[in-house]
Amino acid sequence: MARTDALAVEGMESAIERAIACVDDPGADMIFPEAIITWSNTKSLSAAVKKSRLSEYYPSWRQTHCFSKRRLASVGVDWCFTL
Repeated sequence: MARTDALAVEGMESAIERAIACVDDPGADMIFPEAIITWSNTKSLSAAVKKSRLSEYYPSWRQTHCFSKRRLASVGVDWCFTL
């Protein structure tokens, strides 16, 4: 699994580029994009990266939105965890 924190610092385009690089170069089987907080970003990353994805939800972090497992699965997010 490969993780990218690029969204928070460099934006969505960089997060997508890094996720694709992790899949292509080292051959990651799963991508964990950190701090994906909008449905638009979730869909954008899912459209660009055709690998399993992990999503997170922190109830105490107000910026994070919890999307249903069914909704996440509709765009290819295979795993979701809550802290």
